[in-house]
Amino acid sequence: MRMVTNHDATVLDAYGWRDRWKLRVMYPDRNELSGVSEFCNSHGLSFDVESVREMDGEPAGRYGLTSEQFDALTAAAERGLFEVPRGVTVEELAGEFDVSHQAMSERIRRGTGALVEDTLLIGMAGGD
Repeated sequence: MRMVTNHDATVLDAYGWRDRWKLRVMYPDRNELSGVSEFCNSHGLSFDVESVREMDGEPAGRYGLTSEQFDALTAAAERGLFEVPRGVTVEELAGEFDVSHQAMSERIRRGTGALVEDTLLIGMAGGD
């Protein structure tokens, strides 16, 4: 806990599994994250960073998405791809973005997977 409190961090999620902890932590800047790494190294603690996201700037990064995935998912939602019946097809979206059906399908699938993993699966047993 000292590594969190001494570096002005906010714990977003914390999950223990067997002999490991998985944390989602928000630091005010990258220097604080570097300080945590140094603390762990000097105290014999293992410390792995799975991802770093910037909270300001492009909204895509906040959600673990590429900008292409973010644009595809927001357009899909706005145009009704996820509604029943659908308001737009993947083919129509692909045409609007001037990409192939396959490319659009992959953007939507991978982006959806990233969102599900980051929001619904975080901390689930065996999810590491």
